[in-house]
Amino acid sequence: MSKNILIVDDVAFNRIYLAKQLRFYKGKALMDVLEASTVKEAMNTIKDRSPDVVITDINLPDSTGFELFKHSKNITHNLPFLFITAFPVKNFAGDLENLGIRANSIFTKPLDIATIRNVVYYFLKIEV
Repeated sequence: MSKNILIVDDVAFNRIYLAKQLRFYKGKALMDVLEASTVKEAMNTIKDRSPDVVITDINLPDSTGFELFKHSKNITHNLPFLFITAFPVKNFAGDLENLGIRANSIFTKPLDIATIRNVVYYFLKIEV
């Protein structure tokens, strides 16, 4: 499979759930899913595997999804990021502005899987 996404979350259940919801459509595998639980693991995966899209929790054990976004720019400039959080988006207004991230790239829990799937498929140019 040529398309792949990276899911970064320190909670294994969240990674598994997202992977299951996004990998398949009508029983057909549409992408490979890579996983990481820390920013360090995610950076290594970005270097070694070159994912097409990153979905990351904002709060991670060793840093933040925003730091991952910032550091990934040293490797690749056009990697799309989707951010996930349990907190209101307004809590991150300063971070968003400083990093040039659009607020519509942040999804709050509980997740609307259909919307996330549509955004991921858009970035991967998958038509369903």
